Amino acid sequence: MREITRINLQFHKNFKKYPAVKNKMIKAADRIEEVINGDEFKSFVLNHKFQDHLGFADTAEDNLAVYMKLISGVEMLQPELDYEWDITVIPYYSRKRVIGYTYPSRKEIWVNIRYYGQSDWTVADCSANMSHEWTHKAGFKHSFRRSWKWPFTVPYAVGSWIKKQVNKLEGRLHLEEVESGGLNHMSWVRRAFYKVINFIF
Repeated sequence: MREITRINLQFHKNFKKYPAVKNKMIKAADRIEEVINGDEFKSFVLNHKFQDHLGFADTAEDNLAVYMKLISGVEMLQPELDYEWDITVIPYYSRKRVIGYTYPSRKEIWVNIRYYGQSDWTVADCSANMSHEWTHKAGFKHSFRRSWKWPFTVPYAVGSWIKKQVNKLEGRLHLEEVESGGLNHMSWVRRAFYKVINFIF
């Protein structure tokens, strides 16, 4: 039996101004930990396909290697095998349509309080974005500019899957959330475009 993968969530001191957001993110971390340790997550990653072949976009690693990297907690800047997702979050506010970001040279993740602070921004939304950003820490990438391949990359595919699973646990699963592939922050025109692309490819 393998080690349990833990979520090591750490908050920057500025989060003292956002206690409600902090509590929501703590619950999101618990939910992430719950779903990534299940058999469904393993099956999702091992059976993920890109262009009718097993694999993910924008990585040469096969599905098993992706899964092992995800559950091992080995990060680019902290390469020890510890079975922990080390997520250190810093709050910021921006009106840009960016939910969160990180840098390859930094272990921290910046989260946009414009989104995280909304009353309708759910635990599942937090889980999706936190997971997405952590996969960058594990070395997985996607193109900087929007691309039809985005939903098939590790960050977007994993984030969208985790969002769907957490919504199930929270009793909030809606058809639109499943169909949009975790891209609900986009305009309806962009969501329609990605739905068409997903159907074609």
